[in-house]
Amino acid sequence: MEDIVKQWVLDNVSTDYNTVLRLVTEQSPENEPYKSLYAARKVLEEISNKLEKASGTLGKELAVLQGTVLFQLGKNHTECDELSTGEDFLKRALEMLGKVEGKVKSVTVYILTCHQLAVLLASRSEHEQALKFLLDAKTSYDGYKTTSHPYEEHELLLGPQNPIAEDKRKEQFERLHTHTLYYLAQTYESIGKASIAANYCFTTLERQLTSKQYDAIDWSLNCATLSQYYLNTDNYRQARHCLACSEHVLTEYMDRGEEKDDGIVEKMQQTKADIARCWVKYCIALLKYSQQLKEEGGGQDVLKAREEDFNPFTCIDASAIELGVPCSPISSFDATRNLFLFGQKCMESAKCFFSLEWHASDNVSIVQDHSQLFKHLIFFEPELERKCRMYKRRADMMEGLLKQLNPQHYLVLMRQLMFEAGIIYSEMADCKITLASDSEKPTTHAVLKINKLISQSLKHFDSFINSFQDHSGKLPDRFDEQCLRSILSAKFWIARLHSKVVTANPQTQVDHQRKSLENYQWIVAYHKVYPADVERCFAEELKMCKEMTELLPHKLDKMTIV
Repeated sequence: MEDIVKQWVLDNVSTDYNTVLRLVTEQSPENEPYKSLYAARKVLEEISNKLEKASGTLGKELAVLQGTVLFQLGKNHTECDELSTGEDFLKRALEMLGKVEGKVKSVTVYILTCHQLAVLLASRSEHEQALKFLLDAKTSYDGYKTTSHPYEEHELLLGPQNPIAEDKRKEQFERLHTHTLYYLAQTYESIGKASIAANYCFTTLERQLTSKQYDAIDWSLNCATLSQYYLNTDNYRQARHCLACSEHVLTEYMDRGEEKDDGIVEKMQQTKADIARCWVKYCIALLKYSQQLKEEGGGQDVLKAREEDFNPFTCIDASAIELGVPCSPISSFDATRNLFLFGQKCMESAKCFFSLEWHASDNVSIVQDHSQLFKHLIFFEPELERKCRMYKRRADMMEGLLKQLNPQHYLVLMRQLMFEAGIIYSEMADCKITLASDSEKPTTHAVLKINKLISQSLKHFDSFINSFQDHSGKLPDRFDEQCLRSILSAKFWIARLHSKVVTANPQTQVDHQRKSLENYQWIVAYHKVYPADVERCFAEELKMCKEMTELLPHKLDKMTIV
């Protein structure tokens, strides 16, 4: 019977199906974007009718062919944005293919149908439903056991004149399973199961390396992106490994002598810059983690559990890169400085591509990361004078960007920079106050410097708040939830800054204390009108604000009497 079916396909289907494969790859005219797909659909419908008529005599032998055509029709309707009809065809295909005996013929198309349904459902954000089909695809792969490798997607409909070698079948089937794992990684991420998503992503990358079926640029970027998950779980060894491997694969590709067109060169340069940015994020995260451990009195024991989680790629050696970057918490200033310098080198590399002129948002983000590198290095710096110089570097970065950006186009970014500049100047003032307190009587120059830094901090916080004013110069009665905490924090910083101004003039002291009180009162008053809003994002600070609105009036009374 099998030979009869093969001959029937050769006589009645293969020529038409070749026409379908040609049509689906043809470019349709702009005014008729689906012309070739519609033509392919018409031929598929004719093939479906032939199969239906022949089923009376050939019976079950045609079921896999009918299922394959239904899959192609479902895919065709989906690509023509007829999603509901496409879904119906795909589900009919799945039902028919599921009944086929001898999975060697049907399992490939069955898995492809699951993929197509999952993609369709994901486009409607129905990720849980998409996951069911992807797990079905995985189960189909896991449960497939035979001495022969599954038939290729088009093989049966093209007839016996197009045989495919067993090793080619195996390669295509394994690549299909890699796609299943890739889709599972994306879907688990979409439903918030990051740990499972990361495992599937790692397995996908490993399989691509083993099979040598991957695009070096895409692989490198995906591997670098995966490192960011491991950073979020404090698994620095695994994060470093991913970044080192991504850099290794990309560098090998870049060093090949083959000619590359301009589009590939640009993509390659951008990926190199993206990997460098991920390295910067790594350095910031490890510095921050090291700082937290030092503040909490933690030690190396915290890493022992992580050693069991390390899972290296088996067919790549990036140890030369890994050895140059620590993956354990560091405590000495020299060690943190070396990590800082490495991060700074990566930052400069990233900025070569992401320039302020052509990639303003990315450039600003990179400079902000540079500032964060300094922030965590400052914690480990023992000398106050050197701390102050680092604060000055951070402030200069923010000021430089604020002078170059256009508020009409980059207002959100500028708000971030204003806020950060306000904090930096305030922390620099604290540093100068500590230095001044070491002497019996601060010099006039030291006092002027402290007050100037406080003034700079106030200026940036005021600019931040004023950026929310409407055209009439009025702030909104109620702030959006996304920016409310920042507004309240700015008011809180301003209140504290006014209390730090150094002056021997009693009236000036009173004026600043009143301004401090006014800002605390503003926060408390806003809370009275919108209590739930404030308590959601500012509950801890609100307690202090209420205390200060009770204490400062008494303090002002005493200052006035004196």
